[in-house]
Amino acid sequence: MNDCMKRKHFKTEKLALLIITIIASLLRVIKLDTYPPALYSDEVAQGYNAYSVLTTGLDEYGTWLPVSFRSFGDWKPPLPTYFMVPTIAVFGLNEYGIRISSALFGIGSVLLTYLLTKLLCKDSAVALVAAGILTISPWHIVQSRAAMLVSGELFFLLLALLAFFKGLTVKKWWIVSAVSWALVIYSYYAGRLIVPLILLFLFISFRKQILAAKTRLAVPVIAAFALLLPLGFALLNQPDVLFGRAKTVSVFYDQGVALTVWDLIAQDGNEMLPLMAQFFHNKPYHYVIDIVRRFFQYFDGRFLFLTGDKQLPFQIPNMGILYLVEAPLLLIGIRELVMKHKRIRSLLLFWIAVSVLPAALTFVTPASNRTFTMVVPFSILTALGIMALINKFNKSSISFFLVTALSAGYLFSFSNFFYQYTQVLPKQHADRWHFGYQELYRYLKSEEDQYKVIAISAKTSVPYIFLLYHYQMPPSEAIDAIDRNFVTDEFGFEHVNQVGKYRFPRHFAWEKDGVKLPAHSLLVLTPEEMAGSSAREKKQIYYPNGAIAFRIYEIE
Repeated sequence: MNDCMKRKHFKTEKLALLIITIIASLLRVIKLDTYPPALYSDEVAQGYNAYSVLTTGLDEYGTWLPVSFRSFGDWKPPLPTYFMVPTIAVFGLNEYGIRISSALFGIGSVLLTYLLTKLLCKDSAVALVAAGILTISPWHIVQSRAAMLVSGELFFLLLALLAFFKGLTVKKWWIVSAVSWALVIYSYYAGRLIVPLILLFLFISFRKQILAAKTRLAVPVIAAFALLLPLGFALLNQPDVLFGRAKTVSVFYDQGVALTVWDLIAQDGNEMLPLMAQFFHNKPYHYVIDIVRRFFQYFDGRFLFLTGDKQLPFQIPNMGILYLVEAPLLLIGIRELVMKHKRIRSLLLFWIAVSVLPAALTFVTPASNRTFTMVVPFSILTALGIMALINKFNKSSISFFLVTALSAGYLFSFSNFFYQYTQVLPKQHADRWHFGYQELYRYLKSEEDQYKVIAISAKTSVPYIFLLYHYQMPPSEAIDAIDRNFVTDEFGFEHVNQVGKYRFPRHFAWEKDGVKLPAHSLLVLTPEEMAGSSAREKKQIYYPNGAIAFRIYEIE
């Protein structure tokens, strides 16, 4: 290829990348205050804590610059919240201030996918296609538009991998890689298992290059160690900052396996010696079986292409987390990887496996947010499949029809996703995003001076955090006003009993809680909860589809 052709190819490649970046930006930034239809409780919690850090340097518990935010007792990783601090300073405590950092990480991940794929595959066409697939990926768009922790994790994982491979030739890049690995750990729970496993894999795979440059590793190692040191000190004082959430969502916390084992032992105890029954029905074996079963749930075609994530609020109505048109392309891409890309084969397959492993250790499966880091290797594999087809039939008479069919398939798939995400989800599934609290608290704010007590049921959410957010209560006041219950529930969450005159009964029953409310109180219940005869229904809050979100009663 002569210099003129090289320059033309370079300009075409950069123009294509620019177009992809613009499309990725538009799909992740436009109408962040509308789609998703409301701020989820985890988003609000991060946003208010970022606002608290911005104004006081403290979180909602009064802890100075924490390395893990206690929040609802789930000890959220700190980095997503800290990245909201400057955006809230610019945009205010609102949807854009809370969500824009996640969207920017999503846009950055598209660019990093292009750079990493080009570096690994040595093929700019595959890199552009992979970035394009990620750009319109429903899985990636949904997670990028919501502040759900994982967008930053993927960004820093991609940056860490890119910098590592660049560091094999230019060692200064390993400093960037080391810092990025540490930031992955600070970004999301799963990163605390993914990072050491991938680092071990990279060391085994590239041990000769790494050991040959061991004198150049001091600065990267020191940089990573320095960044992780605050987490280490916090861990000594409070182990839950690292393991709190893992304990409560792991398969070992769930009693399902233990109950199964006990039941099997009881059944066989009458037919064989109890010791033999315990030997054949032991917990380790059944835990392994349960974890393996959950691991393979993530490769179920129904989850990937048809029904998607059933866990709230991540489900896209009537479709999977990948487009159905990508199913054959993914299979072709896997074959292409195995047959022709042996240099990166083990990396991509290990990347997928290690992305699923932390999620398989939890009892809520399959969950698309916990395996979000494998969206990129899936995009790369799909790109390999597309380019394999195009190259195979490049000079054939069906080349035009193949490209047309692929384009039409993606156009239809994306149009369907766009419709489901912007039209169906806001109307049919607004409850999953805790829709209604904005209107509820706007009304309660206008009425609160007339009532001694306002009780809001905490049956389906954590209403206290929405109060702090919508009232934008000064954090210094909130710390003193909040009455917390530090006893965790069956899912490991902590709850707030009261904020000023606002009470939050978790399991409301009129006979138990309603009778305790004084006259001239307001009571907010979900449609399923019942108020007593002394309560007069005053107002209803509705979802976009007309269903009732809240009933507001006056205690006379």
